[in-house]
Amino acid sequence: MQKSEGSGGTQLKNRATGNYDQRTSSSTQLKHRNAVQGSKSSLSTSSPESARKLHPRPSDKLNPKTINPGLRETKHPYTFVSKEGFRELLLVKGAPEKAIPLLPRLIPVLKAALVHSDDEVFERGLNALVQLSVVVGPSLND
Repeated sequence: MQKSEGSGGTQLKNRATGNYDQRTSSSTQLKHRNAVQGSKSSLSTSSPESARKLHPRPSDKLNPKTINPGLRETKHPYTFVSKEGFRELLLVKGAPEKAIPLLPRLIPVLKAALVHSDDEVFERGLNALVQLSVVVGPSLND
């Protein structure tokens, strides 16, 4: 057997077979094992709020700037995404506080949907307006 030093351990070469037998030092293995166990335990002891952050809801990724023009879409996947996305945005915690500053941007888009020649676009715009009025209430009149 020939012994050669490498990074992270010792390699032993068997002269008969030509194979290398890698042996790492026990201190290196213990450090790695402790680091892995430490990261696992920090994940398991985390609060439910951080677990929720690991798997965000789709509404956390939605952007009102991209959803609102979608109300005027007429093709299937876009109509569904705009309708459901608008609804999801209004269901998140703190939606009234977040939606009121966006009203100046939302109103022109809703108006455009309400004057659209396609009946389905008009219906989506009207539904969005109803949902928005439930969330922001009298602030819609300002």
